[in-house]
Amino acid sequence: MSRPGKINNREFTYLPNGYALEVLREKDILADIDFKSDDDFEVCKDIIFHLENKLAGVLKDGGTISLPYVGRLRKPLVKQEYYKNRKLLKVAKGLMDEEDYKQYKKDVYRECVAKISSKDKLNQLRRRIKALNRKRYNEKYKVFGERGANLWVESLLWMTPIEFNQEVQDVYDKIEANEANNRKTNNR
Repeated sequence: MSRPGKINNREFTYLPNGYALEVLREKDILADIDFKSDDDFEVCKDIIFHLENKLAGVLKDGGTISLPYVGRLRKPLVKQEYYKNRKLLKVAKGLMDEEDYKQYKKDVYRECVAKISSKDKLNQLRRRIKALNRKRYNEKYKVFGERGANLWVESLLWMTPIEFNQEVQDVYDKIEANEANNRKTNNR
């Protein structure tokens, strides 16, 4: 976990990996800016307030926000998935003893991690298919639109490889030999 601390009246949070993150509150940001008038101060304060409200709304809706010089922020997907099971966990807590409930929570968490990681792998595979088949994807996009092109990508994901079977290969070779003999006989 992180440890809070202060150095020279600046607030820091120390992460387990040794990094120190400086925590800037609204008053710290406004104190660092040299305003020429009180109106500028109030306008800047309103901008920060509205920005915070807008970003909080996007995060609440499950979206991703992008901040310059900071990066992209979103709620952790595993926690979102785990939160969907809160009613089930509440019922389980009432029915199970403490040890079984702890194990059940761990199992549910592992399922959430597996579900999110499988979604990520599938999305990564979709992006890879689009990248490797960019020309054909663009052709499908022009003809059928985005939905049609994405359906084509999905259809590629539905394909499964057929394992080699020697018995089937032997039958195929026998049929091919008979066809070759028939061609020779018919072409004389």
